[in-house]
Amino acid sequence: PVFDLLSSRVYVSTEEGEILAVDPINGSVVGPSFSVGQRITSAPTIADGKLLVATNDAAIFGFDLNSGAALPWSPIVIGGSVEGDTTVANSILYVASADGFLYGIDINDGSRAFYAKVDEGTLLTAPIIAPDGSILIATNTQKLIAYAPADDRAPKWVAEVGFLVSKSTPVIVGDAEEWTAYVPATQPPSTGVITAISSKGELQWKAEVPGRIETAAAIGGGRIFVSTDNQDAMAFEIGAPVHRDL
Repeated sequence: PVFDLLSSRVYVSTEEGEILAVDPINGSVVGPSFSVGQRITSAPTIADGKLLVATNDAAIFGFDLNSGAALPWSPIVIGGSVEGDTTVANSILYVASADGFLYGIDINDGSRAFYAKVDEGTLLTAPIIAPDGSILIATNTQKLIAYAPADDRAPKWVAEVGFLVSKSTPVIVGDAEEWTAYVPATQPPSTGVITAISSKGELQWKAEVPGRIETAAAIGGGRIFVSTDNQDAMAFEIGAPVHRDL
């Protein structure tokens, strides 16, 4: 789900192809809601008064939040289904697709602003934007890849994560000068791994935890929090692979 500050509504997508507007206080469904007629497994994104969503049927839809009308360019068909969430930066919607491409769509006119062949494998995680504007995407072929926003010809760097990257999206700590991406992953059959990659694509540290990590990490109070399928929650100190059981 995604929260819209202007309307104070939560927008939730369903596998039946609906995007519902929900009152966060009482949980009631309020209008307008939206329908795309295609299966959705990713959360919608809100930017510049627009609601945007990508589907499992390889399409991107956009709606005007005020009127509820579809945007003139909607829908756009891309080369593969979308299972992970999407990201907007500077009016560009970044979408990772099952065809191994990372798409950037201008949400104002629907034109393609970014198009990169990222990986031979299916992309399951959401693209994320680093503090310096870099676009990061984790792959299920054990890589974290960074692109400059104005250059889709070749990545800035490729970091080997070394373990299977699940649908868990990396999180970032730092500023435009220096930042670190923390990548949650799983080493089959049942070991979780947190990998810290610097803004230059260099490995900073790696730590293992018992159990598979299949959700995104969270950050707060100088720590990184992860949960595992063993029903454990753990916290890592930022900057060092020292964890505390919660």
